Amino acid sequence: MRRSSWHLWLVGSASLAFLAFLALPAAGGSAAPLRNSAGGTISITDRQVSLKRIDQGPRGASAGDLEIVWQALYNKRIKPQAIGHAQLICTMLTLQSRNCSATYFLPKGKLVVEGVIGSRLLYEIPVTGGTGIYVGARGSLLVTRASEHPQREILQFRLVS
Repeated sequence: MRRSSWHLWLVGSASLAFLAFLALPAAGGSAAPLRNSAGGTISITDRQVSLKRIDQGPRGASAGDLEIVWQALYNKRIKPQAIGHAQLICTMLTLQSRNCSATYFLPKGKLVVEGVIGSRLLYEIPVTGGTGIYVGARGSLLVTRASEHPQREILQFRLVS
């Protein structure tokens, strides 16, 4: 598959995932506390507010370079304004992979994720902890790019107790 065809397929797939996300019932999108032993799912969206790249090694993209990202978090089924924000820092390991750590600041606590990802277009990363109602949170975060300009993503936290 040619590069342009692959890009169109990936953007189309992300768009379909975003439309499927919009069709979910309202209860699936709430950032409600986890009250049962089975865990829960939090579905929200983000919009990238800033991206800072720091060239650490040889000039140009290389291992050791940093990406620092700030995102606004939304659940438009609850309110149109941001419900929180996220701060991410990623260290490039190769041109195709990065080691990332992120904190998601939600209304009733924070969720922390860490791990290696290949691309910011579609990835899953472990939830390693939290504060507030998310103390002891474990599970995973599935991220799907929904649009490029402005950059928006669908975030699905799958939490287990």
